[in-house]
Amino acid sequence: MKMITDTLTLNPYTAKLFDTYFGERSFAVFDIETTGLSPTKCKVILTGILLRKGESCQVIQYFANETDDEKEIIEKTLKILNSVDYIITYNGKHFDMPFMETRAKKYGLSFQPSVYNLDLFLVIQGHSNLRQTLPNLKQKTVEIFMGLAGSRDDEISGGESVALYEQYMQTHAFALEKTILLHNHDDLIQLYKLLPVIAMTDFHRAMYKLGFLAGNVLIQKISFQGRSLCVCGIMQNNFIQCVVNQQVIFHAFLAGRGQLGNGNEQGTCAVRTCQPFQCCFHHADRSGGMKIHNIHIHQVYSYVPAVR
Repeated sequence: MKMITDTLTLNPYTAKLFDTYFGERSFAVFDIETTGLSPTKCKVILTGILLRKGESCQVIQYFANETDDEKEIIEKTLKILNSVDYIITYNGKHFDMPFMETRAKKYGLSFQPSVYNLDLFLVIQGHSNLRQTLPNLKQKTVEIFMGLAGSRDDEISGGESVALYEQYMQTHAFALEKTILLHNHDDLIQLYKLLPVIAMTDFHRAMYKLGFLAGNVLIQKISFQGRSLCVCGIMQNNFIQCVVNQQVIFHAFLAGRGQLGNGNEQGTCAVRTCQPFQCCFHHADRSGGMKIHNIHIHQVYSYVPAVR
């Protein structure tokens, strides 16, 4: 296995809407390359991770230059992913992470599902008008729409990467390795640069539908039970005490009911498990306002990895 690192300067993405949910949280942009689409028949041959390190970013790539490198690649990749608060992917909920999970289980490795996955593809697909505007929602298509085409050096597709890797395993030609690595490297950088597309989405509603982080809880469902606003979720990192960001919950819930749009973000405060909010009005002086009498964490599941 080869480990390749690169340090570069990228402008940090910050916006009031985005920061409402993710603020100062640590993250990793994540992408994989495989030998095919089936995780039961195909292998992970390359993982790429982009991390922000102060004023700069670091790209870490784990590349399988030998046939038996997959287990080590998965182990090292999961160690990094489990050290951050959330990951940024493009169709990662339906491909990258399920693929990694299947391959990890093949080697008896525990898989940590409580790392939040901000899948930008699902945000765009389900909560923007771009699907009617663009011919497709492939990452490179969205890049062109956002004016990012000129900052990509890579010229191959994921399918072409598979064919090139087959050639590489026969020849170990450095030129082939370089082309495969560049494809993954550019996917990571371009995905990070795509974050401003969030401003073109109904991001509050996306978080309501897809789940979101509030304090150290990964919120999965919000609902009313009587006069209580109940929240179901998973505690991240097995923290004993649960702290939930109440404003984030309100924003996503009201957006899901069509009562809150982008730009209505407020400050933050917290409520602990089983502690009710004080009776208060939220947006009560506006049309569609609502009065909340109390809110509590209805269920919180703490995920503990299996010991193998």
